[in-house]
Amino acid sequence: MLIEEVRLRFGAGQGSGPLVLDEPAVTIFVGPNNSGKSMVLREIANFSSQGDTPRAILDGLKFRKHSVEEIDEILEAWTDNWRNPGEVNNPHQVYLKFGNWRSLIHVPRFRQSLQNPDENINDFAQNYAARHMLILDGPSRIGLTAEQNRGDLKDPQSTFAKLLTDDPRRQSLRNVLFDAFGLYLGMDISEGASIHLRYGNTAPPNERTVEDATLEWMRNARPINQWSDGMKAFTGMLLLLRAGDPKIVIIDEPEAFLHPTLAYKLGREIAQTASQGDKQVFVSTHSSQFLMGAIQSGGKVNA
Repeated sequence: MLIEEVRLRFGAGQGSGPLVLDEPAVTIFVGPNNSGKSMVLREIANFSSQGDTPRAILDGLKFRKHSVEEIDEILEAWTDNWRNPGEVNNPHQVYLKFGNWRSLIHVPRFRQSLQNPDENINDFAQNYAARHMLILDGPSRIGLTAEQNRGDLKDPQSTFAKLLTDDPRRQSLRNVLFDAFGLYLGMDISEGASIHLRYGNTAPPNERTVEDATLEWMRNARPINQWSDGMKAFTGMLLLLRAGDPKIVIIDEPEAFLHPTLAYKLGREIAQTASQGDKQVFVSTHSSQFLMGAIQSGGKVNA
């Protein structure tokens, strides 16, 4: 996990010492309005993406130190050898690229920040941790199910492309979504260069092909933009957690758009998925159903 420790300025109750959470897989902040839930999420997001920023509730985060071998692998994977006009090579600097982010980095300084994050927190946050963080508010959760570019399926980059080329993971997600909605998720590659999501009444044939049976299923299945906002938000969050790359996920009121049964199932699935992988999720919620689902998931939950 990227974050080894979360330190708060306050305790769990009046008179108790400051709260420290070790290697949190799922941390859920619960309380009434104006109790600081959303503020602590913002402070975690700011600290993870910018470094030592002003904070009222969060005392700090302790990030994991990376080994020399891990840093070598990151540099090899992120180094962008493409040069725009005017860009020149420098023995101590490289252009790193991760997703849409690209920046000229001083290699010794980058190495030092990953080896000792606490001593180089601003560099670590801005050049590494920020690349692995995702913040999900209401509109962005719904937007997670919008069509995505298919790209090169031999080297899938988008979340949809990664899921399309991973049959076991796609089937596992489909089972969870069927349990929630009684419908089957399908990934449609029959329209241009994009991947679209659809829900149908039967399991889809091989989605990697455009055979007659697959095309017929796609014709009869309804595109996800015709379903409710709750269905889109539920699908998008679980799809991202199971197939996406973020290591730090921050969700404010994930129960928005969901009825209580779905909120319970979402809490359960988020906690199970985060506990089984290399993701850490920070949530604020008013929903007792979401909280109960997370606690009863069997995953490691701080609440």
